[in-house]
Amino acid sequence: MTCDRPFSRRAVLASATALSLTPLGLPGPSARAAAERDVVAGPTARAAPEGDAFDTLRERWRTMMTGGNLDAGEPAYQERIADIDAAAEARWRTFDAGAGRTALWPDLPLTDPKTGNFSKSYGALRTLALAWDTPGTSRHHDTTAAELLVGALGFLHDHAYNETLERQDSNWFWWEIGVPRSLVDTCTLLYDRIPADRLAVWLRPVDRWCPNPDRRISNPTITETGANRTDKAVIVAVRGLLGRDARKLELARDGMSDVAGGGRHSLLAYTEGPGDGFYADGSFLQHECYPYTGAYGSTYLSGVAQLVALLAGSSWQSTDPDLRNVYDIVDRAFVPVVLDGHMMDAVRGRGVSRQNAGAEYVGRQVTETVLLLAQGAPEAYTARWRPLLKGWLTRQTYQPILRGVSLPSIRRAKEILDDAAVPVGERTVGTYVFADMDRIVHRGPDWSYAIALSSRRVGAVESINQENLHGWYTGDGMTYLYTADQAHWGDDYWPTVDAYRLPGTTVDTRLRADLPHSQNYRPPADWAGGAVLDGAFAAAGLDLVPEGVRACVISPVGSARGVWCVRSQGAGAPSWRSHVGVSATRRASVPGAARPAGDMTQALSLRAKKSWFLLDDAVIALGAGITSSDGRTIETIVENRNTHDTHPPLARGGTWAHLQGTAGYTVLDGGRLRVGREERTGTWFAIDQGATTGGDTTPRTRHYTTLWLDHGTNPRGARYAYAVLPGASADRTRRYAARPGVEVLSNSPRTQAMWCGRTRLLAANFWQAAHVRTGDGGVLGSDGPCSVLLRRDARRLRLAVSDPSRTTDAVTLTLPWPVRGVESADTTVTLDVRRRTVTARTAGSRGHTHTAVLVLSRPY
Repeated sequence: MTCDRPFSRRAVLASATALSLTPLGLPGPSARAAAERDVVAGPTARAAPEGDAFDTLRERWRTMMTGGNLDAGEPAYQERIADIDAAAEARWRTFDAGAGRTALWPDLPLTDPKTGNFSKSYGALRTLALAWDTPGTSRHHDTTAAELLVGALGFLHDHAYNETLERQDSNWFWWEIGVPRSLVDTCTLLYDRIPADRLAVWLRPVDRWCPNPDRRISNPTITETGANRTDKAVIVAVRGLLGRDARKLELARDGMSDVAGGGRHSLLAYTEGPGDGFYADGSFLQHECYPYTGAYGSTYLSGVAQLVALLAGSSWQSTDPDLRNVYDIVDRAFVPVVLDGHMMDAVRGRGVSRQNAGAEYVGRQVTETVLLLAQGAPEAYTARWRPLLKGWLTRQTYQPILRGVSLPSIRRAKEILDDAAVPVGERTVGTYVFADMDRIVHRGPDWSYAIALSSRRVGAVESINQENLHGWYTGDGMTYLYTADQAHWGDDYWPTVDAYRLPGTTVDTRLRADLPHSQNYRPPADWAGGAVLDGAFAAAGLDLVPEGVRACVISPVGSARGVWCVRSQGAGAPSWRSHVGVSATRRASVPGAARPAGDMTQALSLRAKKSWFLLDDAVIALGAGITSSDGRTIETIVENRNTHDTHPPLARGGTWAHLQGTAGYTVLDGGRLRVGREERTGTWFAIDQGATTGGDTTPRTRHYTTLWLDHGTNPRGARYAYAVLPGASADRTRRYAARPGVEVLSNSPRTQAMWCGRTRLLAANFWQAAHVRTGDGGVLGSDGPCSVLLRRDARRLRLAVSDPSRTTDAVTLTLPWPVRGVESADTTVTLDVRRRTVTARTAGSRGHTHTAVLVLSRPY
């Protein structure tokens, strides 16, 4: 039999029932059963009759928010119930129920949609409705409160959000996702108290602004992807339940798989890029080029898990065979970047500037999602996840996870915590090169390290909606050291750190304007990424071309020293902002800083080659070709540590420093390590002024210890070499400085390489065709750009190689030691014994690592 037309994705999914996964959630025999356990696995569950399914699934969604008929007197729930109640009561205290009201709250006037106050108002109503429908709260099912809430929904529909209103240049997200989600959730919680005719009216704007998950109504040329598609699919599904509309539920289900687009933007399939979505290596991008695992990615996963759980066992459950990828994504994308319940900031994008959504907040979200998935995932996954979750839940002490999660999540967590058969999982250990998002993560038992890179493919920094205003250097090789101090990154780090001196970066000390709206800088450089060997060692590198297209004009304000206005010279009208309190070092490095004479236009010519070699006990950082001609000081920042409300003991030697409780730091090439200690004060509002995300103006002060290397003014070919020794004692740091555990073999704009005798590891980054001489007389050569690791034991040579530049079809290495054969190798790797060369076919590999195990010709 032949077919002259390919099967549509819709037809494939419709016939794939036999391939469907174990459902994540099934309707129980009663609402109480659903409340007791909202996720029950069973591959042969009978779908509920459609006439009953709307009520059953709507009740399930309500239970997923409130916990259903849980025992409010259970101690495990009481603290969270109190928090839910307190949040609601704070809003009730200023709620305006008057007949002549123009807003529901005095701090949220509805005069201009660009303020986002209409979205905040719907969010506040959801807060009140959640408390109203949660057992144990002070107004649980209070009749008067319900009447006030229903009246408030009518008021907002009449005055702020209905199908006849236009956006007026306000944020599209509020109209198409933010308000619709709050609205359908609130209507679910109040469903039995809302007249049917009023509900139908209030759902009309949802039908206008979020009719399906596929398109951006505000800009129909945009097809929704990633987290935005997920959000819309959830909204459309719940709207379908409220309106008893089967077609809406079909749209939500099919939107997950992108049936309309033939699967191109499926939420369940890995993408090969370019653009948004999860990649097979665990990377996640949103807005085309930004690493966002810990923001849009966590929302994406949460929404998919919720939607699958909501629809499971019904006529609308997903039968997409790609659904199994949701489980893999947890292991590939999230487990490496969640540390003791914290989400690493290197994958949070502009979210780091959000005061009320820190790393712990995102970590809770991921924990909740994995708890939900673990209810119905195959045993192969849950056997790993349950100990993992128990480890997260028990080790997170800075901001305990259960204090901020939903009541159903507390119940799921309690089941794991109370199960003596589930061990407390150890911290994840491993090394990960996320080539598709230019991120490196290196994790040991006691410390972890992350590096944020950028390239033509991956943006250096995103700033939209007046968020992340000082994120200038976060994608320029910023490094993140995680130690036993869980509070370091979360304790007001981002508003108080010197944003000109982020650890790991090499920077021009120019003053900067706040980042403009829709900042989208992708460096005009190809080489960013690295290679990983045995999941334990890595080489990483960055061809640094900092953002410098927008010049700044800096003008003095009055006669105050160190006070300027800085305006962006980008597209559009100049944006003036006041920059006050710049550090003394910063002032001194800017020509004319004491008394600026007129405006100063700042260009940027800085270039550098930067490498990191990640070992089991140290991070070796090399820099070369550091060149600038703009008349300003160039610095490399070794560390900038938040030590909270005190300066801990600091020991120093000529080429080393040790910060108690953090690490030791040694300079490997004789350079001078500069040290500064200061108290820094800042506000969250200074870095995030978004209408619905903006921080407060309360000054916050933290103590910092900063270590840096000064390359002088207009350096030409400057270099650096230093080691970071996490958790090392002062004595070990001193001894390491005297006798380093590594040898720097090369540090030039052509190659950067090191040898570690203890681990017998040779690691190198080739920026172009070159060779490196080893300490024993061998030569490692490459015919093009690549990242290489070689680890030698007595009889074998383990090899890892990648092309982070993605500019070659193949890389050929000349080995420093003779080999006689291949023990194992990727299919892309071939050996020429006679020439002592290894060739890796790198075409199409997108910077990922190729590996081989070779047999040495003689023992070493």
